[in-house]
Amino acid sequence: MKSILAIKTKDPVHDTSKNLKAEKALLNWLNQMTLVKILDWFNARQETTADTKFGRKRWKTEIIEYDELFLQYLGVTRD
Repeated sequence: MKSILAIKTKDPVHDTSKNLKAEKALLNWLNQMTLVKILDWFNARQETTADTKFGRKRWKTEIIEYDELFLQYLGVTRD
């Protein structure tokens, strides 16, 4: 997955600055994590809440955005 993230594909739907920025954030996150940490992250996501104004904002935008992108690349879909 890392080899395809944050690289332009000549697909105008994919190559938006918003999408490339999200993919770069996901790539940076993946480069800092082990598989065990990634699995722990998704387990903690269901149990952890952010109580500060900044925390709620960050939780709802940055983190969830690349979490969803990561799951999309793994083929996980919402039913």
